[in-house]
Amino acid sequence: MIIIDKSLSKKFSDIERAQRVYLDPALPLVIRMDGKGVTRDHEVYHLIPCAEWRGPFFEAAKQTVEHFGSKLRGTGSAVIFCGMDEINIIYSRGSDFLGLFDDTNAIYAAAMFLQEFTRRLRGMKGKETDFGISIFSIQPGQEEEYLSLRAAYVRKSALDYIAKVCNLGWSDEPDVMKGIYSLAERRAEKETKKEPGFLEGLSDAVVFGNGYSV
Repeated sequence: MIIIDKSLSKKFSDIERAQRVYLDPALPLVIRMDGKGVTRDHEVYHLIPCAEWRGPFFEAAKQTVEHFGSKLRGTGSAVIFCGMDEINIIYSRGSDFLGLFDDTNAIYAAAMFLQEFTRRLRGMKGKETDFGISIFSIQPGQEEEYLSLRAAYVRKSALDYIAKVCNLGWSDEPDVMKGIYSLAERRAEKETKKEPGFLEGLSDAVVFGNGYSV
């Protein structure tokens, strides 16, 4: 017979519970995922010119949102912003996703979303791609401000990527990087003549979804 020390069990359960982060289902919820090594390994992950990888990134996120939405059968809405190897999902109410679970434990909720997303992406590309994930609540009305910030980061990432792919150089010196970014911008403009919306295609893909029809 196995005897469980109940006092010891309670001790560590209390420690675990105290360190959990719980999300407010009444607030807008952000889920952000970042591909690991995607922009660095540009010989494997071709993000330009035709979004060979970004297309599946976005589609896997879209299907994941739809999957969880269908389970809730709600009328919530979600925004998906996908640029380069970064994916942001914003639920207008946290309950539109967190309502699926018994509690609002952030780690558990993030793990469930990432598991479903990874499964769907693997089915599309047949290759493992690692993603980091974070999940947090923001205040109502901050959605546009957050998306604007992420769009700026993604555009910078796009220019970094162009600089790498086109061998334009790299430096830790801000003034030198300004010159490199200028070259990357001009290269993007040149590519835009061949493929309209070249840079925007790297850094902008926003879909608003009502009732999870994203």
